[in-house]
Amino acid sequence: MMLSVTKTDNLDAKLIAMYGEKMKPDIYKIPSLDIQRLRQKRTLLRQFKKQLRMLLNVQESFLALPKVDHTANKALKKTIAFIEKQIQELNLDIVAVTRNEFSKQLDHLTSIKGIGNGVATELIMATGGFEYFNSAKKFAKYIGVCPSYQQSGTSIKTKGIITRHGDSELRSLLYVASWSAIRYNTPCRELYERLKIKGKPSKVALMAVINKLLREAFAVIISNTDYIDNYTCSTE
Repeated sequence: MMLSVTKTDNLDAKLIAMYGEKMKPDIYKIPSLDIQRLRQKRTLLRQFKKQLRMLLNVQESFLALPKVDHTANKALKKTIAFIEKQIQELNLDIVAVTRNEFSKQLDHLTSIKGIGNGVATELIMATGGFEYFNSAKKFAKYIGVCPSYQQSGTSIKTKGIITRHGDSELRSLLYVASWSAIRYNTPCRELYERLKIKGKPSKVALMAVINKLLREAFAVIISNTDYIDNYTCSTE
């Protein structure tokens, strides 16, 4: 910031104060104790999943060997079984805590066709129980699923590429959710088909579906009602 070549505590404090004065950022909201608990469980769950993938790769590599050591293979299988059990228990625990503390939000979100317990729980954690964001557009920017546009002279001109900011695992979950949405969620399916007819690539159309799902998610939370597929406003 300010291209400063000197870094001290006093100078950093001055620069932070200057940033606050010029940019006037929103006051930081400390996550609730429930959100903190859920995020700790999520962090541990993701670490277990990474370890499981690594161990499964090791197990597969053993299959290519002429002879597998019995003791090593036994220890590997035992560890894999243990981690799989921990993942299962953590998943159930996360859903249970979310159900206990955010039951209405969970019910409203899972009423949307394409959003299950896993995605709904991740959305609740990422939004702080929908306290940090007041619109789907801001949240889409935060997690990096909104399209970007870059232009400089005539040599650089890109459009439609997502920013990829924020939580990559949440983006992956939403991407998978979009597959279900284009099958069972009427507005999402119609949006996807309309974009495909216009010649848009499948990934671009699916990103549009993800943004549609986020708008539906914020709509049911803000209105405090369950989702109604293909709902139309009354003109009366």
